[in-house]
Amino acid sequence: MTSEESLIRRVQSGDDAAFRQLYVLYKDQVYTYCYHLLNRDREETNDAVQESFIRAFENINSLEREGSFRGWLYAIVRHHVFDRLRAKGKHRIVSVEEVEDDLWEPDGPDVLLERSERHSTLLSAMARLSDEYREIVLLRDFQGMTYHEIARLLGVTEGAMKARLFKARRKLSSLMKPYQREGG
Repeated sequence: MTSEESLIRRVQSGDDAAFRQLYVLYKDQVYTYCYHLLNRDREETNDAVQESFIRAFENINSLEREGSFRGWLYAIVRHHVFDRLRAKGKHRIVSVEEVEDDLWEPDGPDVLLERSERHSTLLSAMARLSDEYREIVLLRDFQGMTYHEIARLLGVTEGAMKARLFKARRKLSSLMKPYQREGG
């Protein structure tokens, strides 16, 4: 039994401190996922993360298969985020926010500027993807989920998921092309 499975069993037995440990393990990943799906709205993201973890805590006894906590948690988060998007009129394009300086190691101003520009371009392009494409890129390329995990979460075959990911990456690349420098 993994330490995560042990934590889950402890939570299911009434140990709230064990759930806090699960929260610490997953909060940053869940935040990133929500943040990008909710168009980088920090207030919406904080609310979505909090509500999703509350729902997970309240429903932890419905988790039956060991080793499936991450997929189960993401299903709860995904459902909640898409409910929020539907309530707000779904997808909207937002402007690029300033990139926070604490994202990078200290470097010279030219390196920081280049990284900032690339990061801003990526964020802008991600915001312009459809919800479906943004989600799949986030899950695979930012969250590191396996093809199998993503397919299960989305309720599609691995082949369909890989085709969707390919199309999403191609679209993301085309959105970023105008911003790429010649020869680089």
